[in-house]
Amino acid sequence: MNFDVKIEAVSSDITEHPHDDKPRPYVCTVCDKRFTWKDSLNDHKEAHTGEKLYSFTQCEKCFATRHYLKEHMNVHSSKYKCSQCGKCCQNNHTLTEHK
Repeated sequence: MNFDVKIEAVSSDITEHPHDDKPRPYVCTVCDKRFTWKDSLNDHKEAHTGEKLYSFTQCEKCFATRHYLKEHMNVHSSKYKCSQCGKCCQNNHTLTEHK
């Protein structure tokens, strides 16, 4: 897979996210998703490889990105635990939807 970094340097040509006004000049050449920082683009590209490079020794599950691993670790740490039934969620948004 080709993971060349595409940078659009013309400021008038930089698409912005509707919820903020940050320019996002770094573009994924696979899905055209845009990023403010080159490091964010590089992290994102891991999701396109299909490889699961990040493993969690507590349950032996593997994940394609550090972000997915971190969210899964929240389940084991009970960081987002339902006070009514005890279910543990990956993040606050998922917990709110659950409730």
